[in-house]
Amino acid sequence: MSVFNRCIETGNVLLILECWQDVHPALVSIPVKWEYSSPYGLLYALNPPDDVMQFENNGA
Repeated sequence: MSVFNRCIETGNVLLILECWQDVHPALVSIPVKWEYSSPYGLLYALNPPDDVMQFENNGA
């Protein structure tokens, strides 16, 4: 949430994934049609707990 709050405080534009469009009530999401992609993935600890590894191995 700190990134979204900082965006509000500074008035900066933030490029987000569509799934985050309603994450903050003080932000407006405007869809764009650009020839652009943004890869994403999972981040977890170097030595994660078993349940995290089970999730990662079985997929979402």
